[in-house]
Amino acid sequence: MCFDCSGCKNSCCISKKPALNKADVLRIAKVVDDVFKYLIFRDDIQGRVVKGNKHSGVLTLRNQEDGSCIFYKNDKCTIYNNRPTSCMLYPYNPIFTEKIGGYDLKVETSSCKELDKGHSFKYMSNALRWRKERLEYDKIVAEYNKRENRDFRDFLVMLCT
Repeated sequence: MCFDCSGCKNSCCISKKPALNKADVLRIAKVVDDVFKYLIFRDDIQGRVVKGNKHSGVLTLRNQEDGSCIFYKNDKCTIYNNRPTSCMLYPYNPIFTEKIGGYDLKVETSSCKELDKGHSFKYMSNALRWRKERLEYDKIVAEYNKRENRDFRDFLVMLCT
């Protein structure tokens, strides 16, 4: 895995709304019965926008009534080994800027009180995997957004095939 989080009760599982990609959805689908009931399209975060006929949004996990992640129970992630890649990378945020012949990588760090405790982190291989997953997802989103009639349910089916 990436950053080894021990469930510090920090705000990341409570306030973050990670954008999902195909690999994230398929990974979560392995450990829940109906993955679609855990997903939602939000228009209040940054990410790859999926256009519906009447509105658009970014695919994320649903939140509980208190605003925390749907999988956050008893101060732990119930799908920890299958969590979204951006959750695995947190508190680090890789920003890839595509350019001719490659890309530039900038890494931003979010505040996390666990950073100073020496947790294991294998950043580059996981950041590169995340980039590959995002590029694959971008292609799916672009193809879907070209369709004349778009329904989010169709996108989810397309994503999972």
